[in-house]
Amino acid sequence: MVLLTAVCVGSAVSAQAQAPTVAGARRFLARAETTLYDLSVKASRADWVANTFITFDTEELTAEAQEAYAVATRDLAMQARRTSDWGNGSLPTCAASCCC
Repeated sequence: MVLLTAVCVGSAVSAQAQAPTVAGARRFLARAETTLYDLSVKASRADWVANTFITFDTEELTAEAQEAYAVATRDLAMQARRTSDWGNGSLPTCAASCCC
């Protein structure tokens, strides 16, 4: 019983300690933008080469670059979803007003 209480209290404390913050969100967005920008440039360059020099190898390079971009986008979306603390899943008023 004591161990179970300690585990429950410990997980509640760690959940509070890891609650999303504005600074954490800004760091995440900066990292996400940098990652996606770099992968986008690589994919665009690979696509240009594939369209200029049409070979099996250049087509494969394009496919690999696009896959890396898609995987990074998926991973970042999953990370953002795990760290969001919107409660019922809806966006806060300020975020909703920025996009609509």
